[in-house]
Amino acid sequence: MVDSLPFPKLNGRLALTCKWIPKHTKKLLDAGCSFGYGTNYFSAYSEETYGIEIEQDMVDIAKQRYPNINFLQGALDDLPFENNTFDALICTDVLEHVPSEIPALNELFRVLKPRGTFILTTPHKGLFTLLDPYNYGYYLRKNFTWLYKILYKILTRQSAFKTEPGYKHRHYTKKELTALLDASSFNGHYSIEKVFRSGLLAEVIAMNIELAAQLVFKSKSVLKFLEWMKDVAAIDFNIPYGVAAYNIAILIRKK
Repeated sequence: MVDSLPFPKLNGRLALTCKWIPKHTKKLLDAGCSFGYGTNYFSAYSEETYGIEIEQDMVDIAKQRYPNINFLQGALDDLPFENNTFDALICTDVLEHVPSEIPALNELFRVLKPRGTFILTTPHKGLFTLLDPYNYGYYLRKNFTWLYKILYKILTRQSAFKTEPGYKHRHYTKKELTALLDASSFNGHYSIEKVFRSGLLAEVIAMNIELAAQLVFKSKSVLKFLEWMKDVAAIDFNIPYGVAAYNIAILIRKK
């Protein structure tokens, strides 16, 4: 199973995160580390690196791939660490997945040392938010149940389907992320040092083509032609599009 999973390149998001990690970081946590591909890059900038992921199978894969990193299973709203443990926290495209942001932010604040660094990235509520392929099922179930039912039967050849909207891939503005920080334990105890809103359409197009290829062909080999587009998306990520951008990264310092 491990060999069947990809080893992603150092894309724009990971490169930016690595650039923002402070020099001489002693202890770092990758909060929501998936199967550890980003954690492995981050570990080059920290003396001791941890990764935590809610899915046990992902943790098992990460441990096999990167035995020099400390991987644990756990949720962001119940971190198994003492107060003021880490010099740096990284949360790349994870906050939008948690059941509730405030409990997760409270825990991240608790385990971060004073004057510690918190690097947060999420999808941005920009110009092409509605083209997020992760939300097509949500909007179809919510607004066009009859159409979702037909498409579900055609694509999966199964009759059972969810009628409730279910999970939504959340997008945030800078103002909304600041409001969440202010509603959490970070309130009055943080400063925002950098904000980078980037990427416009290349990544969105690549994700939509990949989704279409998976649904139609159901073969990973068919997706190889997307590699060049992912390279373009990585370049596009480095361009600051401001409020129109699809991604947002924030560098936060705990007081």
